[in-house]
Amino acid sequence: MDRVKRAWKLFKEMKGGLQLYPVATKSFPRLYEIRELCANIPFYFVLVDTIDGQNKIFKAIIFTEEIILGYLNKKTPIIKLSKYRTLLVCLPIWVYLSEQFLSEYTYRRGKLGVGESEKLLKYAETTKIPQDERGKFIKTIMKLLAQYNTNSILNLLDDIEKAGTVIRIPDEVRKYFEEKYK
Repeated sequence: MDRVKRAWKLFKEMKGGLQLYPVATKSFPRLYEIRELCANIPFYFVLVDTIDGQNKIFKAIIFTEEIILGYLNKKTPIIKLSKYRTLLVCLPIWVYLSEQFLSEYTYRRGKLGVGESEKLLKYAETTKIPQDERGKFIKTIMKLLAQYNTNSILNLLDDIEKAGTVIRIPDEVRKYFEEKYK
């Protein structure tokens, strides 16, 4: 069995579901930060964009420590967190997470420059998800984080409705919901 298949098999065996734990010291998220999710499965986010409202939400690109399952090609971005002795590989997906969620369940682990985050966003938006074990891994992560993504977006929309203000929702969010609820 090759390394990717073996890594996927091990990941399937260890995961049961995503269990979140509140962080001991809360810190408010900022653009271009690297944040670690305090959960039974380690995920990291790079915050690349915001949608301001009563409750701000961040567009977050997802990173993983599972190098074998996340590394797709030579263009796959890798971040080294020297202080934590951790290598992270970028996944070609992103989520929207509320400021409240990020401050309650993530730790700040570093910061990237604006140019670096633009490269990550381009990678996440243009890279195709493979149809092998790596693709299954990425789709599993999408499912694990889906409820937090959806809750963040729906809470923002609820706040907008209550305030009676109009905020332009990014095209990818609009397209996502148009496709999902045709």
